Amino acid sequence: MKRIYALALCAVMALSLTACANAKASDNAGLDNDASNEYGMVSNEGIGGGTVQIANPFVDYETLDDAAKAAGFELTAPETVEGWDGEKIIQVANNCMLQVIFHDGDDNRLFVRKEAGDADISGDYNTYAEIDAVSVGDYSVTLKGNDGTVSTAVWTSNGYSYAVTSDVPMAVDAMTALIAQVA
Repeated sequence: MKRIYALALCAVMALSLTACANAKASDNAGLDNDASNEYGMVSNEGIGGGTVQIANPFVDYETLDDAAKAAGFELTAPETVEGWDGEKIIQVANNCMLQVIFHDGDDNRLFVRKEAGDADISGDYNTYAEIDAVSVGDYSVTLKGNDGTVSTAVWTSNGYSYAVTSDVPMAVDAMTALIAQVA
């Protein structure tokens, strides 16, 4: 008799879950499942065709000092970058990665990032024709780009990973001059 009740209870629960998934799908009908927000966070197709959005791990801060307190370490970055005269955003992700985003006034962004460890934190998964190792001050930096320009630079120093990533490819000398200002 207990087995019958257990099976009946399981069947009711399965039907309830199916009903909830279908109700959620109808609530989200017509949403763009390939949409992404300004930070590149992507929505994915969820159960029953609804949209499941990944939570934004970034918290905005007014100053680098405030962001450093949240992250537990400091980032030295330039106050301004030539050609990037739009909005500047300072953020910390998951209390462990600090980033400054410079905008060019259009939709292009330049990211300066720092995080404890030795991983590539650029967030750039593109394939580049040119990958070069250069020295910038005390840093051994990997530059990635095409046609003599650089889109991403990554390096490690003193237990931290750094990355500079630009939506608009930069001249090598402009990128290395920027890297020299980051610590």
